[in-house]
Amino acid sequence: MELLVDLWETSWFWKSVIILSTITVIGLLAFLLTLSPYSYVKDLIAMEHKVLLSGKWFIWVRKGKQEELYQRAKRKVSSKYPTAYNWYIVSSIALFLFNFSFGCLVLLGIGGAVDKYVFTPNSPSNEINTKYDDYEDVYYYENDYVEVHYDDHTPGIHHVQPHWVNGYERSDGTMVDGYWRGGEDGYYRSNPDGNPDNNIGSFINSFFD
Repeated sequence: MELLVDLWETSWFWKSVIILSTITVIGLLAFLLTLSPYSYVKDLIAMEHKVLLSGKWFIWVRKGKQEELYQRAKRKVSSKYPTAYNWYIVSSIALFLFNFSFGCLVLLGIGGAVDKYVFTPNSPSNEINTKYDDYEDVYYYENDYVEVHYDDHTPGIHHVQPHWVNGYERSDGTMVDGYWRGGEDGYYRSNPDGNPDNNIGSFINSFFD
């Protein structure tokens, strides 16, 4: 659940993925639960449709007539088996939601892959994420900065409590709004000793050299 919350707060892409995944799962479960009446009514409609088609000449080239007879078959089945037909409608809606949301997920996945590997293949985030796929000590990644996991027993570091950072202006003139830093648990920083080479995160420079 914590992972889902983190992904939800990351970007609109992951919000969309979570929403569509939820709809996909709900649609699939609803369809499976109503599969029996769906199959039963579908077979009844097919049989009734076949009966109606049997008395028509050259019906295979008359698409409009075929559809008309199919709708007539559905109305006849719905009047004879109203309860089963209602479940058929529910199952059809569930199947539509599953197909639609799953299709959107596939398109999102393709779009995300194209954006990552075609449009921004050399972005810092892709480079870091790729090189750190098998690095077990990665703690978190934020603003092109990677930290490893530390605890209170690691020498030469101190824990920083979560705190509010006031808005400021960057050297290039960009205004940065104030934000809450450190999440719920805070983070670790190196104790100042005048040597930047042993600071937390300095390992990443040597890793990429």
